[in-house]
Amino acid sequence: MTFDQLGITLGRLLQVLARNGFRMPKDLVLFFKNLLYLSGFAASVAPQADVLEVVQGILEDLFADPAFGLLEGLDAAS
Repeated sequence: MTFDQLGITLGRLLQVLARNGFRMPKDLVLFFKNLLYLSGFAASVAPQADVLEVVQGILEDLFADPAFGLLEGLDAAS
């Protein structure tokens, strides 16, 4: 998956969540926004660099581990 694909996927996910009354934690949204920005910057400075490859395993571990609580703030809007 490329960062462009990740951006599209996240956008769709946020639309579905918003339509169903869910809100993503602001910090999590900002994290992904910064990650997409970093990818664009890295592509302009070092086109051969693959930022997603570097962070993909880390992100999978963070989201899979409840101790990190990254998904705790995901809640239905009241």
